[in-house]
Amino acid sequence: MSSDDFYSKLPIHSDFSVVSDLSKYSKLPDDWFIVSADIQNSTGVIKAGKYKAVNIVGVSIITAIRNISPSILLPSMFGGDGASLCIPASLSEKTKQALIATKHMAEKQFGLNLRVDIVPIDVVRNAGHEVYVSRYKMSEYYNQAAFSGGGIEYAENLIKDDKKGRQFRFEDIGEETTTDYSGLECRWDNIPSKHGETIALIVKVLAPSIEEESRIYSDIIIKVQQIYGADDECQPIYEGGLNLTSSIRKLNNEVSVRTHKESMISVLKYWAKLYIQNILGWIFMTFKLNVAGVHWGHISLN
Repeated sequence: MSSDDFYSKLPIHSDFSVVSDLSKYSKLPDDWFIVSADIQNSTGVIKAGKYKAVNIVGVSIITAIRNISPSILLPSMFGGDGASLCIPASLSEKTKQALIATKHMAEKQFGLNLRVDIVPIDVVRNAGHEVYVSRYKMSEYYNQAAFSGGGIEYAENLIKDDKKGRQFRFEDIGEETTTDYSGLECRWDNIPSKHGETIALIVKVLAPSIEEESRIYSDIIIKVQQIYGADDECQPIYEGGLNLTSSIRKLNNEVSVRTHKESMISVLKYWAKLYIQNILGWIFMTFKLNVAGVHWGHISLN
């Protein structure tokens, strides 16, 4: 019996506090794999001002793999300088092709060394870790995967381990292949904080058991909510804060990914389409129009 629908059948939770509740998680099926992608020396690249290039390469991995079979929902996590996904065995071969293609694209278009690997779940378990998955409803339009058990972190660390991780990494990427990045867009300008500051809190709990880790994470979430308010109060993305950018430099990241194997004529056509879409988007949001079943006023501009 296929386990392809594992993630789609998980219950969706709307309270953020459930991410620290182990009873809301399910164990990854035995025939699934963990995909990890990491940009080498991302800290130095970001310091050089290329953080948007780093971001879009990480998102490209998720987009390419999800486009292999859109009907199969996959749990994923975007880490800023990379990404992690869990995939069923049925997608493993095509995922390898997508990873190789994106590795080529990252080097060709952005000069970035993208390290990628695919790790079977039994390797993670034999190392004493596990992958538990849950689904959290961030908004009406988006559900985010949550992971527990330490298995995702273990798979990510294998990319950087020349001894243990070499057999899972793609060192010799061979001939350049193609993959599908349709749906990938990066057109928003920087979003100003409505509170005057934006804080990203990254916490890694070190505890003797996963149960103790969960308890500490729960305490931290409660404390953050006491300081900053409920989820909707401290959400950094808000109605009225979104503005479409017209910056060629910023938009070029999307164009570089979507047209990296195209002719110059195709690139120019993509630029033209992008600007037309941005102009229409500005009109729809400014006048709060309802077009193609989307109430554009809900994402209105300042």
